[in-house]
Amino acid sequence: MGNAAAASTILSPPFDTAPPSARIPIATLSTSLLGGVWHGGSRPAVRLARPDKAGRATHPMARFHTGGVWHGQEADVRILATNDDGIMAPGLVAMRRALAGLGDLMVVAPTTSQSAVGHSISLTEPVLCHRMDLGDGLAGFGIEGSPADCVKLAFLELMPERPDLVVSGLNLGANVGINVLYSGTVAAAVEGAFYGVPSVAVSLEDSDAVDFDGAARLARRLVEQFLAARPGPGTLVNINIPDLSPGPPKGVKVVPQSMKGWREKWDARRDPRGRTYYWITGESEAEDEGAETDVSALAARYVTVTPLRFDLTDHARLEAVRAWDFRL
Repeated sequence: MGNAAAASTILSPPFDTAPPSARIPIATLSTSLLGGVWHGGSRPAVRLARPDKAGRATHPMARFHTGGVWHGQEADVRILATNDDGIMAPGLVAMRRALAGLGDLMVVAPTTSQSAVGHSISLTEPVLCHRMDLGDGLAGFGIEGSPADCVKLAFLELMPERPDLVVSGLNLGANVGINVLYSGTVAAAVEGAFYGVPSVAVSLEDSDAVDFDGAARLARRLVEQFLAARPGPGTLVNINIPDLSPGPPKGVKVVPQSMKGWREKWDARRDPRGRTYYWITGESEAEDEGAETDVSALAARYVTVTPLRFDLTDHARLEAVRAWDFRL
């Protein structure tokens, strides 16, 4: 923590006047954060005006970087918001609006869609970071990398203090069944759990009339209930919301992940130069009759909540595999 003078600093120019898409190499972030607010690796706490009843802070940058402090009082929760659809995707826009006022919000998300990249991270290329004006007086960081890159950068470089909660979403398209393994949305939440922080992935079933705002309001209620339960370090849940166009969901079900996947096939085509290229297509497999999983509950128009873990060990088979007597 900084000294008393640093602790009373309010975010101000040159931070506010930085270019909307200031591009900086990651190596620079550890000593100078976008416009010189942090220098020489020093990360002072930042005090700022309390939000009004609508959840809007009185200072135009007040909800950007706070270090968890509201005029000398600790904020209820520090929240990192991210996704895999991109920082300006309507789902994330709706989610950050819904989360406003819940706590100290920071947005770090990919600059472009990273759907289905899974838990990939950038190893062979540098990761660029952009300060971006998100509207409504809020700024965030756009990352040229994967959702997991975004969370790693937020934890290790961009946030003055570790968040209390990671919210990934609101994703366009359900992440249920085997799709959980491909999902960048879920991967970002898993990354938060890696760091021991309670994390939530939220997705909305795709439809012809997507109601992001309505789904984000539902997600906000569930996030509040998640926090009220005082989840332990690294607790991870995957939430899926059904299409809202037919009406409100029937309720909430806590269910296991289905093991059903897709009946996949490749659609082969040729470009004008005669080269063959492929589009992957397919349809989801139906759930077994009577099974209650995230796939079946979502199809029945329930919001699904599935606790996840990143330990992929098949503990039930450990002893059997040891009996195979592998040796050199």
